[in-house]
Amino acid sequence: MRLANLFMLASVALGTACAGTLSTIPGTYYSGIEDGGAPSVEGQGDFNDMIFSLVGSGLTLDTLTGQWNSAPNLSNPGPAFWDNASGDGAKMNLGYCLFGGGNCTIQGGPIENGGYLGGGSNAVTDVLFSSGGGTVTATLLAKITAWVGTDTLGWYDPNDPNMTLHTIFSGPMTPGTVINFDPSAVFGLWTIGNNGTGPVFLSDAGGSPHFAFFGQLDTPEPDTMAMMATGILLFGLGLFTRRMRRSHGPTR
Repeated sequence: MRLANLFMLASVALGTACAGTLSTIPGTYYSGIEDGGAPSVEGQGDFNDMIFSLVGSGLTLDTLTGQWNSAPNLSNPGPAFWDNASGDGAKMNLGYCLFGGGNCTIQGGPIENGGYLGGGSNAVTDVLFSSGGGTVTATLLAKITAWVGTDTLGWYDPNDPNMTLHTIFSGPMTPGTVINFDPSAVFGLWTIGNNGTGPVFLSDAGGSPHFAFFGQLDTPEPDTMAMMATGILLFGLGLFTRRMRRSHGPTR
């Protein structure tokens, strides 16, 4: 999608807000990570190594390639990229953790009216968030991994030339831990694989998927649509700036 299309999409969202029409978008975001190599290498693709939620006033998830899909019936393996048999046990992939009906549970219990982000049945690897300029609350919901003491989750500013990695959850933090953080206006998520020795996986870097994203669907007020329009504009500007920086190389 070109930058002009993003501005057109933002205009539609802003116009919808002004017209007072409601739209259904995720209000609370959930994610699960793969902490090793590519899912095909791990032999699992269960995305349950660390499960967490994100919520914030004006928080939106931005992607050029993904769409929200209704949760399918879990069938191991199923139609969704995260609905695979888990080496941790029967019915223990991320889907069972979030939606229930299996042998995996999360803090607060299963979510209702949830959907997942995908490009068809495939993972989406160009995800950034718009914070709306406010605080974001992250809650650690589950950790099902042999690397329980080294798994890390954090955020980064995609427009930061130094790509500073900020930590949200790390080390022995246990499910139920709540962290409030103040990210940049546009931010991505990162995790580190191979028992804490790297490499670092970014939510917008393309390549093999290491994040699966879900939304708790709700119906926002019209001002939320205005926030979404602002988020789309920020995302488009950030994407344009990043592409320009990459095409021209670093400055001295």
